[in-house]
Amino acid sequence: MRIIQSEKPKMLFVLIALTILVSTATLQIEKTFAQQPRIYLEPSIYEFPESTPVGTTFNVSVWCADVPDLGGAQIYMEFNDSIIMPTRWWAPTWDPDFFMPTTPPPTTLPQPPDPGYINLAPGKGRILIAVSKGGLPPSAPWGHDGIIAIIEFNITRGPPPTLTTLLDINKTDTYLLDPTANEIPNVIKENGTYTLIPELSTIMMIVVLLTSISVAVIAKKKRLL
Repeated sequence: MRIIQSEKPKMLFVLIALTILVSTATLQIEKTFAQQPRIYLEPSIYEFPESTPVGTTFNVSVWCADVPDLGGAQIYMEFNDSIIMPTRWWAPTWDPDFFMPTTPPPTTLPQPPDPGYINLAPGKGRILIAVSKGGLPPSAPWGHDGIIAIIEFNITRGPPPTLTTLLDINKTDTYLLDPTANEIPNVIKENGTYTLIPELSTIMMIVVLLTSISVAVIAKKKRLL
C-alpha cells in the first residue's frame, strides 16, 4: 500500500522558517539603523490651527543620537520663507542634554542670535548654524548624544489655504564632525514639517473620525444581535 504523506507539515515548517528568517533580518536591520548616527528634529511635526495669529513664534530643536565622539555639528535647513521666518537661535548650554561639554564654552557660528538666514529664491530660505568644541586646541571630553541647537521661527502668513513646509535638514551641508574635524560618514538626517491648518479641515477630520467610530459601533452591535 502506498502511503501518501501530507504536504501540510512541510508547508508549515517552511512558513515557520521564513517567519524566523524575516524576523531575524528585520531585527538586524533595525539594530543597524539604530546604530547609525543621526540628526533629527524633536518634535518633527509642528502643527497649528488657523486661529494661531501671525507673529506667533515656535521653537525647533535639533538633536543628535547614536553618535561617536563629536568635535562639532553643522545644521543647514531649507524651508518656505513666505510663511515662516527664522528670528534667532541658541546653543542651549543650560540644558543638561546639551550635546557638547560647556567648559570651555563651545564655539558657535554665526554668533547667536543670528541664525544665518539667506533667501535663496521666492518661497525658499535657509539657515546655517554650527556648534563646535571649545578650547584651543579642542580636547576631550568630546560631544555626545543630545540637543545641538534651538531655532526660533515666526509665523508670517495665515491660511487659507493650508500652509505647509518641509523643515529640510537632509542636505550635504548638514553634518557631524569627529574630534579631528573630519565629517562622520553615513549620518541619517531626518526632516520635520510645519503646517498651519484651516479650522474647517480640523473639524472635518473630527467628523470623519467620529463617523468611523459610530459605524464601527453600529456594526459591532448588529453582530451581537
